[in-house]
Amino acid sequence: SDQVIDLLLGIGYSQEYGARPMQRAVERYIGYPLAAAISAGDIKGGDQLRIDLDQSKKIKIETEEEAKGETEGEGKITYFFRRIRGKT
Repeated sequence: SDQVIDLLLGIGYSQEYGARPMQRAVERYIGYPLAAAISAGDIKGGDQLRIDLDQSKKIKIETEEEAKGETEGEGKITYFFRRIRGKT
């Protein structure tokens, strides 16, 4: 979502280094959680994912089925990360 992009831009940019920290921010908040979910078997080939912020501004990654409420319970691959301010 645009909110996630804005959050990553805020975390991944610094006056001193420009956008160089962006790769680390994307890896930390998107890449590593996805890799863990794939390794655990929670995400399978062909799954469509939605990456958004929850009400407390934490990054939430879920399948489209979870996002639409089509799965039972809370969903296996909903991951939340605390939002950090400033540099990563």
